[in-house]
Amino acid sequence: MMIRFSVPEKPLATTISLFELMNQKGQVPYTKSLKVKVIARETELSYKNERNEERVLVNCAVADESAAVKCTVYDGSKFSRFAERKSFILRNIIKKVDAVVVTTNTKVFPCADVDVPDEVVQKAQIILNPPPAPTKPVSEALNSPPKVRVSVKGRIMQEEATREVFVKEERVEVKNIFIEDASSKCKVALWRNFADQDIRPGDYIHITDVVTNTFRNEVSLTTTSKTKISKTDCPSEVKTDNAISVCVDGDEMTFLLQDDSILCIPAELVEVALPEVEKEDIETYIIGKCKPTLSLRCTSKGSTFTSVEL
Repeated sequence: MMIRFSVPEKPLATTISLFELMNQKGQVPYTKSLKVKVIARETELSYKNERNEERVLVNCAVADESAAVKCTVYDGSKFSRFAERKSFILRNIIKKVDAVVVTTNTKVFPCADVDVPDEVVQKAQIILNPPPAPTKPVSEALNSPPKVRVSVKGRIMQEEATREVFVKEERVEVKNIFIEDASSKCKVALWRNFADQDIRPGDYIHITDVVTNTFRNEVSLTTTSKTKISKTDCPSEVKTDNAISVCVDGDEMTFLLQDDSILCIPAELVEVALPEVEKEDIETYIIGKCKPTLSLRCTSKGSTFTSVEL
């Protein structure tokens, strides 16, 4: 007579969804199984650890049917497993506030394809390629809370020489530029590769994803890893001044303003604004209109006037 011994089946490993995982408190190693799919992946990125040693990591966006999250892989032997559209089960990950981390202790088990809804796929793709932060006037950007990304547009008024500073025992290049828009002006610190951007004073630029920095009671803006800098067309600006007198200086007409400042406008623009007045009579005509002041409405792009109304 043959006696058969039955071995009780072991229960399947407990799994947890991304939604459940990311809603748990704390930043600790996590041993439960996490079944996910790689939706997007960046190229390998070099960095230096706390001991100033050169290391490499890979950032991915992983998802399941419940949520999407950033996943940082520090173990180089596992980089090849994290290819887009691959699915697997992760064990022994580290859960952070807004990401999961794969280390040498993490186990990666291939598995059947994980079904991810389209709306979750879209959220995952945005994790690695988020849209630029909203573009705000310089004055508003300077009042933004720390670490909140904003974007600004402005004309470069001045630049300083590139210099090297030590950041965690690493030599890093930085250059300060000063930009201005219609609302205000500010200093922008261009760090690392941004210090070598092909931009010069007079260029009108769009800088995305900068954050505020306060040093010695001065608030400035500084680049981040997500920053992009591009040259753009200078917008038209309209400004109204009150003139008390005028004189012709060759191809320019120089106005003496009520606040005792000087405004030089190309004579041809003034001639276009006064078609009924002979060229040689314009100076006398304008002075006659200053009773006691004459309103000037000037439209400009950067430092170039495009039209004037009197």
